Amino acid sequence: MPMSEQDAERLSRVIVELRRAQRTRRPAGEGPAEPAPLTMMQKEVLGCVAATPGIGTSQIARALHLKPNTVSGVVSHLVGQGYLQRSPDESDRRAARLTLTADAARDRAARWEGRADRVATALGRLDEDQRETLRRSLPALEALRDAMQEAALDPGE
Repeated sequence: MPMSEQDAERLSRVIVELRRAQRTRRPAGEGPAEPAPLTMMQKEVLGCVAATPGIGTSQIARALHLKPNTVSGVVSHLVGQGYLQRSPDESDRRAARLTLTADAARDRAARWEGRADRVATALGRLDEDQRETLRRSLPALEALRDAMQEAALDPGE
C-alpha cells in the first residue's frame, strides 16, 4: 500500500523529533557527563572524517553539499579545538588529509554510547509488539536513508 502525502509528512516530523530527542542531554547526575556540545555542521564534518579517515576538505564539502571555504573554516576550528589532525597528502603536498585525534575518537564513542543508552531506555518503555515492529522496520528505514542520500547527490533533483 503506497504511503500518502500525510504519511510522508508525519514520518518527516517524527524523524525531526527523533533527532531532537537524540540531541537532548541527560539531566545532571544521570549517568556520565557528555562531552561539550558541537554544532550540527561540526558533527557532520567529524562524521565524514570518522567514516573516511584521510579525507580532504573538498571531499567533505562535496559529501555534505557545502562550499569548500565553509568546510575549511569548520575544519580549522576543529583542528584548533583538538578534534582533527591535519597531515600533508603524500601525493600532493598542497592538500591535507584529515583524521580524528584520539580524544575526538573517544568523544565520538561517548556520544554514540549516550545515544544508544537513550534509545535503549526509550525502547524499554515500549511494549514487545512495538519493539518488534521497530526491529522489523529497520531495513526499510535504512533503505529510506539510502534513497534520501542518493536523491541528495542526484543533480537532476
